[in-house]
Amino acid sequence: MLRISKMFYFLLIALMLLTGCQLYRPVPGYLYLCLFLLLLLFALRLQSDRSARIMQRELELALRRTEQLETVSQMAASVAHEVRNPMTSVQGFLQLMSRDIPSEHAHAMYLKVMEEDLKRISTIITEYLNVSRISGGMLEEVELGELLQNTCALLQSEANLRGIALTLDLPADSLRLTLEPGGLKQVLINLARNAMEAIGESSGTVTLALEDRGNTVCLKVKDTGPGIHARDLPRIFNPFYTTKATGTGLGLAISKRIIEEQGGSLAVQTEEGKGTTFFLHLPKHPFPPSDSVRRSVEK
Repeated sequence: MLRISKMFYFLLIALMLLTGCQLYRPVPGYLYLCLFLLLLLFALRLQSDRSARIMQRELELALRRTEQLETVSQMAASVAHEVRNPMTSVQGFLQLMSRDIPSEHAHAMYLKVMEEDLKRISTIITEYLNVSRISGGMLEEVELGELLQNTCALLQSEANLRGIALTLDLPADSLRLTLEPGGLKQVLINLARNAMEAIGESSGTVTLALEDRGNTVCLKVKDTGPGIHARDLPRIFNPFYTTKATGTGLGLAISKRIIEEQGGSLAVQTEEGKGTTFFLHLPKHPFPPSDSVRRSVEK
């Protein structure tokens, strides 16, 4: 856009100089040169308008995504009070009923189905609530290798049940950053679980890795799954976009926002049939907390 504007003004100045020269001394082919320059100016103007429209559309899309997340944040507060509390009571009573009914009884199967569905509802509500309280923790100095080891320990039993190998790739030296550890752990768990779901029933490997890259630190979540389809890749960070039958489409949007709140960035690299790697880039230097982080700390 800026380059087009510079060329436009350069051609306009050239046309003015050519006209000025014509007043003092006739320039051979003046009319043709003027016509050529005018056509170039017209073409550049059209290109500039087209670029401006594209930029405007991108800004509108970004604003729409932000408004979607804000809408979910408002919904989450209402959901917490109106749904979660009574649902907890229902879960408690179902568990009591399950203890009194023999496992071979037909009703035992119905109770199990209801408990599983309630757990699924609880998971969906938790994802919505996470949108409204992304930056709810205190900033702390964290040893990243230890945080990755703790995260791996939390996920190990789930990986064993799925028949998936969960590995760690850590540097020899300790790496410490000032950040909100709860949010970072939430992102790692979310990405690792997505990786295990992508691998599915086939055997595979999920790797949590840590790299020192000078001014930044890179955490990686790598899987040997089927990869992300090219048509889905541009939209995976959009709120509510999901390829899962039971997904909410908020996990990656929340993860991206959490990392950006911590002063970093979240990127993805994928190859169909070979796997996917998510890169969490975090700055080493202490970053000024955003307004949402600052408000949560002041509370």
